[in-house]
Amino acid sequence: MGTASKISTTNKETKVFIYQTHSQESFETKEVAGYNPKKNVRTVGKKLGTYLNKESVPAAVNTTDYVKQLIKKKMEYKEIYELSRHSVKEAVKTYPNVQLLLDIHRDGEIKNRQLTTTKVDGKNVATVLFIIYKNQPYTDENTKLAIELDKALNELYPGVSRGVVQKDKGIASVPSYNQDLHEGSIMVNIGGVENTLKEETRTAKMLAKAIKVVLKKKAN
Repeated sequence: MGTASKISTTNKETKVFIYQTHSQESFETKEVAGYNPKKNVRTVGKKLGTYLNKESVPAAVNTTDYVKQLIKKKMEYKEIYELSRHSVKEAVKTYPNVQLLLDIHRDGEIKNRQLTTTKVDGKNVATVLFIIYKNQPYTDENTKLAIELDKALNELYPGVSRGVVQKDKGIASVPSYNQDLHEGSIMVNIGGVENTLKEETRTAKMLAKAIKVVLKKKAN
C-alpha cells in the first residue's frame, strides 16, 4: 500500500500531502484512457511537492503506482480508491499538522484542450479544476478550502482556475473518494489528456504559490 518508502519526506511539520489515485493518467494523448506507466500525474505531483517545498511549505508526495497494485491484486478499476485510501489514512497519522491532502488527476475528456489550457505571460499552461464530493462529513470544510484555493490561484494568475465543482458520488467502490478522512481533502484536476507535461509543470508551480497564500492566511 502507501508505505513510508514511497513518501518523499517524513517531516512532521508537513502541511500538504500529495498523492495520485489514478497514478498512470497521462498527457499528450488523443485517447480518452491516456495511461502511461512513466510520464503521468505522479510526475506532476512530484513537481508540485518540489515547488511547495521551495515556497517553504512542507510537502510530502506519495508516488505509489496504484494502477500497478490494482493489476497485481487482480482488482477492478473502480476499486482503486480502496488502495489510495490506505495512503491517506497513513498520512493523517504520520503528519499531525497536515492541512491539505490533494489527489492529483487530469481531465479525461478529449477534444477539450481549449477548456483545459490558457496563457500566462504568453505561455500555455494547464487549467485547474477543484472537485468536491457531496454528502461527506467534511464537505463544507473541503468546499470552503477549495473556494479559497480557486480565488487565490485566479488572483495570482487570472483564468488558471476553472473553479470548484461539487459532484455526487461516482462509480468508485469508495464513494467518498477519501474526502471523508480529513477536512482538507480535495481532488484536483490539472489540465487534461491533450495538455503537455510542460504545461502541467508550469501550472504546478503556480498552484504551489496559491497554496502558500491560502495556508498563510489560514495560519493568521
